[in-house]
Amino acid sequence: MKEQIATIIEKLNKDKTARHQEIQNKIDEAIEEQKAVEEKFKKITDILPSLESCFNEQGLSILKVFCDMKTGCSLHLKAIPNKFKFLVFKGYTVNGDGKNSKALSERASKLEKVILEEINLKVSVNKFSLEIDENQTQEDGVVLIGFAI
Repeated sequence: MKEQIATIIEKLNKDKTARHQEIQNKIDEAIEEQKAVEEKFKKITDILPSLESCFNEQGLSILKVFCDMKTGCSLHLKAIPNKFKFLVFKGYTVNGDGKNSKALSERASKLEKVILEEINLKVSVNKFSLEIDENQTQEDGVVLIGFAI
């Protein structure tokens, strides 16, 4: 009987040790995730002032910032009066493409390139956000930009 109890206690001890290791592994993973979040937060807080300056040089200012530590940031930008002009929608071609499609792609690429060169950040500009309807004013436009962190 004493041998059975000793065997049971030994098994319980192994189970306890295994469970402690599982818990420690989860703690270690959580600490690593916490460090990653801190690094991303630092990156975002370091980038935003540089981004704002870069946008201002392009005639844009930050209207809203949406950030998620897992995916990245999305920015809504507005035009600085008399410094940035949105393209006005001109309709569609016979093929169904927007008549401004090429110009919108070029402007989006130019903005992405400027940001990459100036602050070494790869962003994605929604080219369609560079266009407004004919019944909108330049103040109505919002440029949408996103980047991963």
